[in-house]
This record gives sequence, structure tokens and C-alpha cells, in this order.
Amino acid sequence: MLPGHIEMLTEYLIKDVQAVVERFGTQLVIVENDHGFAGVNLRPAFLPQVIGEVVEETGCGLLLDLAHAHLAATHLEMDMHEYISALPVAKVREVHVSGVQMVEGHWLELFRGFDNGLVERFAHKLLDHLPMTNEDWKLVEWSMQQIQDGKWCEPWVVAMECGGVSPLWELMTFEDVLEQQVPRLYTTVKGTISKPVSHFPEKAG
Repeated sequence: MLPGHIEMLTEYLIKDVQAVVERFGTQLVIVENDHGFAGVNLRPAFLPQVIGEVVEETGCGLLLDLAHAHLAATHLEMDMHEYISALPVAKVREVHVSGVQMVEGHWLELFRGFDNGLVERFAHKLLDHLPMTNEDWKLVEWSMQQIQDGKWCEPWVVAMECGGVSPLWELMTFEDVLEQQVPRLYTTVKGTISKPVSHFPEKAG
């Protein structure tokens, strides 16, 4: 993509977010880092410098999705930790975590039974919203260390996204996995986040 196209799309993103900020205020607006999503999203949407410029120009916060960062870094052929560190981590307000796995084997069979179009799009590619792997846990632990070291702003919440809403994501939601992994996330995060911090203004009255 040409530099001029990146500048143009960055300008459009800033205008879109600025309109929301003007309506609700900077404290009530956060933007989430995205990824290529099998070629659906345009490259500038997940370039760290673009995300940083949008946050800086609008004054909004960042919802840091670690799985999205993993996928974006892979697509851009960047080191995952370097990619995340290049994001506006000083403006982090939320952190989302989920497992990233290759769509093959069991997952491929689930997709094939649901929609052949999805098989064509995601087969043998990385996808998020799946159960956490050892690599995912290492990324969460590294991220909590960045917060403890004061390199990132302390978020008001850390949320796990495994499966989700809609028939497709429900196929990938397993209660036994959540029962095992949610407590582990709680234990990993506990002690890092000093207390629940609200970035939202108190309601009057």
C-alpha cells in the first residue's frame, strides 16, 4: 500500500473517531487494535503507527487486544513484542486476551460442518477467540510484567474472549475450558492490577 493511501486512511480513521469523541468525550471512547482477519481489513488498520496517531490526535484510549496484536504482528512479519510495544500502550484502558491457534484438525472440522466458505477463508490460518495455549499464557504474563514495570498504563479490566456470541462462535465455546482457564487468568492478573480503576467520570447526583 502506498504511503499516500496510508495517510488518507489514517485521516479518515481520525475523523471517524473524533466524531465519537466530540459526542461522548475522550474518557468514554476507546479504540481497539485490529488485524488482517484473513484479508478483510485493510493493512493501515493494524499498523502500529496508524493506531498510535489515531489515539494521539483524538485523545481517546486504547483497548489492547493481545490476540489481535499476535495476528497483526504475524501478518506484518514483525516480532510480536516489538509490535505491541510500538502501540500507544501509555493509553491502555482495557486488555483483552484469547487463544490463537491454527485452523486445522478439530477446528477445521468444526468450520467445515458450519460453512464451507469459512473453511476456504480460514483453513490453515491463525485465528483468535480459541482456548489459550502456552504461547498465549506467556504473552499474558509478559503483558502483566509491562504493567508492573510501569511501561503500560494500568487497565481498568482484563477480559478473556473465548468463543462468543453467534452460532459460529458458540461452536468454539467450551464450558470446561472456561472453568479451567478463567481462574488461571484471574490468578495471573491478580496482584498486577492494584484495584479496579474506572476511567469513566462519576455520574452526577
